Amino acid sequence: MKFKNICKLLFFFYFFLIGDNLKAIENKILFKINDEIITSIDIFNEINYLKLINLNFSNLEINKMYEISKKSKIREIVKKKEILKYTDNLNLNKKILEDALSSIYSNLELNSLDEFSAYLNNIGINLEFVENKISIELIWNDLILSKYKDKISIDTINLRKQLENETNEQEKLYLLSELIFNVENKSSLEKKINMIKKDIEEQGFSNAVLIHSISTNSINDGGKIGWVNENSLNFKMKSTLSKMLKGDYSEPIIVPGGFLILKIDDIKKVEVQKIDIDKQLNQIVAEKTNEQLNNFSNIYFNKIKKEIAINEK
Repeated sequence: MKFKNICKLLFFFYFFLIGDNLKAIENKILFKINDEIITSIDIFNEINYLKLINLNFSNLEINKMYEISKKSKIREIVKKKEILKYTDNLNLNKKILEDALSSIYSNLELNSLDEFSAYLNNIGINLEFVENKISIELIWNDLILSKYKDKISIDTINLRKQLENETNEQEKLYLLSELIFNVENKSSLEKKINMIKKDIEEQGFSNAVLIHSISTNSINDGGKIGWVNENSLNFKMKSTLSKMLKGDYSEPIIVPGGFLILKIDDIKKVEVQKIDIDKQLNQIVAEKTNEQLNNFSNIYFNKIKKEIAINEK
């Protein structure tokens, strides 16, 4: 048996034996990312963090928790190393950080930062740990925006014309979830798709997102996008969704940086009121901008990850 598999089995044993008791873990080196060592405590903390931000995570088998947490930690460190090429620190604007923290603890039905800090201590992680993870993710988003803002392409003139010429008495909205994945080579694509479909059928779409998605945003909320107006979708996505029913998920759609699977959680039609063209146009532009930035983020991450040495012990 390979040594890295022995380490994994030891980790499972410790996890089952001690539950959330961090002090009982023997700190073992599991793998290295360039010169940075990742230990069993790092992965233990990562598991507790992912439980915090996604309630579905606790429903997974421990081996899947381990693999997802390992990939999550690798993503974080790769992003951090790239960010530190452009800045000397990971300090985030205080107000932005407070808003991000508030969003997390509000979902946990907590009322203050003090309550959140106490809650974190009870599950074995501290506030500084969470602040650091949030800072890395938000600074990464700023980095992607600065690198690719000039490459965002949205035909606002044509979009405005479409809105002005809209004659339907109703418009269709989709409540969507997404799973974004990629493969090392085309020969493994079919195998990967079959694995994803198997996990969707056996464990549900949100858990399949946790297992397979490469998008941090998707992992944090089970892939949920929210309500999307069909007019904000590109032709390929709109055409694909028009043939689907509530509860269906699509075949993989090629997007920059990988493949996208969409699931329709719900569909509704709303009466078309007198349209505020500017307001709706701004909303569509924002959605398309975020979509393109997410694609650029995946492309850039995949590129820099190839330059990082990841060695399991």
